[in-house]
This record gives sequence, structure tokens and C-alpha cells, in this order.
Amino acid sequence: EVDMESSGLNFVNMNLHYFRFPFSYFLSAQKAIDVDKIVFWSSVPHLWVDQYGAEDAITVLEQARDSGVEVCAYAVRPYNYSLFYPMGTFQQECTKRYYCRNLEIASQNKISLVGIDLWGALRDIDYERQYTNCIAMLDQLCQVAKGLGCKLVVGNVSPRNSAIMNTLAELQRLVAEVDSDALCIGLDLAEAICQQERIVDWHKAFGQSLKMVYFSDARNGVTGYPLGTGCCALHLAMKELQKLKYGGLLALRMDRERCEQHPKKVDEINYSYIRRERKD
Repeated sequence: EVDMESSGLNFVNMNLHYFRFPFSYFLSAQKAIDVDKIVFWSSVPHLWVDQYGAEDAITVLEQARDSGVEVCAYAVRPYNYSLFYPMGTFQQECTKRYYCRNLEIASQNKISLVGIDLWGALRDIDYERQYTNCIAMLDQLCQVAKGLGCKLVVGNVSPRNSAIMNTLAELQRLVAEVDSDALCIGLDLAEAICQQERIVDWHKAFGQSLKMVYFSDARNGVTGYPLGTGCCALHLAMKELQKLKYGGLLALRMDRERCEQHPKKVDEINYSYIRRERKD
């Protein structure tokens, strides 16, 4: 049995690396290893959502509840939507509709935490202009989220996916400028380690606003590897999080392309690692 709560850390799995399998297969795999908490990655083939509409998410997510699995948070797949598009453009309008639709789905399913990846900032466009676009969009989305009883979770992202929002300093500035109690922080731990940043500094900067830590390993600056298969000292990270009494979610977010062929094996590796380190 995977009794993670006794370690003081709230580990939850994600369905991202089950991209080549139906949602029902993911749920049966979780039951086999006694995992009963997840962050739902909102993506095909498990859920279709775009700026124009969505399939019946209540029916999809009822599968989780019927399997005894609690959906603790909802993570929106970025696709090619981006908060860095200029306000008033067609791309920006589509992005806003897409994220608002996902917020509505989360609210309808009584899921209060909604993760948004700040992907898509370009390298050949002025930094400050894109930063301002992102702030303006987040201001609007936070108002929508607050009205729906949700909180947005945003955090650091890989330089491979965005030219902006890669570091703690950038996230501190963003939180100060948006200044909304509907905005929370998600830390991609492996990305922070690759940036030579410390957990204690993220915790000091955001405190109770740090609601999600994405947990994976990394090799050669690439994150999303199963635990213990990369170069990150994750056993020390777990001890540090315990010492800080971190009470948020620890979401096992694997890189889809590296883990989608044998997702059950990836789960076994991850939870075996967690069990082993919890005992030590």
C-alpha cells in the first residue's frame, strides 16, 4: 500500500504519461498500486477541451470518483495557447476563452486548484512587452477564477518551453504585479534544481501560497524523468520539504514522450522510490 501521508508529504499522481491509453486504464493502474489522489491533466485522449467547447467533463471525472480516486487539482494542457500573446489579438482571445472554459470545468467539478503552465514566450520579441501581456491576461483570469471559487496555480517553466518565467525572481515579480488572492504558486522542483535554486528560498518567498510542487527527476537539464533515474537529489528534497512542513500537493509530473510507452512501470518506479526514501 502507498501510505504517503505518514511521511508528512502529500504525493499525488498525474495522468499525463498515460497519454497513449484511455482514462479508464489510468484509473485501473492507480487502483492496482493503491493510489487514491491525482492531479487531472486535462488533455486528449482523456478530455477534449478547446476555445469553442468541451466534452462532458462531469461524466469523465465521475470515473475517478467511482474508482475511489480524489481529483485534488486540475492541470490545463497548454497546447499552443499562450498568455504572452498581445491583448486584443485573435490568438489572445482564443487563449482567454480556452482557459476560462477550463476554469468553468474545474468549478463545475468542485476542483478549486487549477494549474496553468506559463509556456509560449518567444525569444525574438521584447521581454517587457511579453511580460506585460502575461500580467494583463493573469489579471483577467484571476478575476474569472475568483468568481468561480477557484485559484490559479502558476510557476516556473523550462527555458525549452518559454523564454520567460524560468526563475524564482521572475515569479516573485509576477505575483507582486498581479497581486490577487486567486493566484497561487506551483514549483517545478527539477527545473528549479537545474537553475541552481533552493526549495527553502521558494518556500520563504511564497509561504502558504505555494500550493503545488511538481516532482520529477532530471538528466542533462531535461526534467520529467522517473524518480531516481536522473541527477537530482530528490531524497534530500523530500527531507527539506518535511523540515519546512510543506502541506501542499507533490504532483508526480512525468515527461510524456519519455514515459508514455510504459506508464505503469513509471508509476512502480516512482512509488517504490518514495516508499524507500520514506523508510530511510
